[in-house]
Amino acid sequence: MNTRLVGILIDSFPKILINGLTVTLPLTIISFALALVIALITALVQTAKIPVLRQLARFYVWVIRGTPVLVQLFVVFYGLPSLGVLIDPFPAAVACFAINEGAYCAETIRAALESVPAGQMEAGYCVGMTYLQTMRRIVLPQALRTAFPPLFNSLISLLKDTSLAANITVTEMFMATQRIVARTYESLPLYLEVAFIYLMFSTILTQVQRWGEKNAERQGLQPEFLRRCRHAGDVENHRNPQIVQHAGCAERRGPDGAQGRGCFADRAFRFRQDHAAALRQLFRTRPRTALWCWTARPTILGPCAPH
Repeated sequence: MNTRLVGILIDSFPKILINGLTVTLPLTIISFALALVIALITALVQTAKIPVLRQLARFYVWVIRGTPVLVQLFVVFYGLPSLGVLIDPFPAAVACFAINEGAYCAETIRAALESVPAGQMEAGYCVGMTYLQTMRRIVLPQALRTAFPPLFNSLISLLKDTSLAANITVTEMFMATQRIVARTYESLPLYLEVAFIYLMFSTILTQVQRWGEKNAERQGLQPEFLRRCRHAGDVENHRNPQIVQHAGCAERRGPDGAQGRGCFADRAFRFRQDHAAALRQLFRTRPRTALWCWTARPTILGPCAPH
């Protein structure tokens, strides 16, 4: 390796790194943040089973996952101007990467939501929470712990995919390297250098992912006072019509039309463990609300012994 090549590599390293810190990383973070918002909305729409919106969400995922991200970049940056829509390179890249990554993350979050037992939704209804409150306080925290590793893999993949933004004149790391190569004609060493910088960024994100997984595992450990909540599912309806409605069941009637002892007894017995898990999760996310549910449950839900 001659002195000229060493000088080129030393001189180009900070230039490429600065472009990575000022363009590549912001492009990745902004795009991924928007992608998470899109993915969460899409996943919730699919799990809520709203007919029209569910089909629209599926159509969005189908189209985006079925077309290359490079084609999407060209459509937005080079195709839309023919319709009179002009977008600057950086916003165009952010929009394309966010929409593309949102489709993949939506399926990850949807699968994580479906992995949470359905009985926990009913348990949330039983303590008087709405659908959105149950999702936010009980279901989503558990689902996001499951989705954390694949979502972080998507983030690392997005970091590397930002190199495609060079095709629409975004001056990120790869385009900065191409400009140096065009001036020095040292393609192999410079491309290996930018590959090393990408590897360095990916390694840092991998370490952050491992730290996050360990932290999630530590938070998943249940303190002693939370173990008391495993009996929180031992509840039965006190013939509260609001609870019966939330539980999604109707009171049974005998042959003479008289009301039975309450259908919630059977349902509560079936999702006793789900109810306990939901309350434990509520203790982690909203301890005051959980403490109120724990202390007030005899009057709200009553004892749960089958009649």
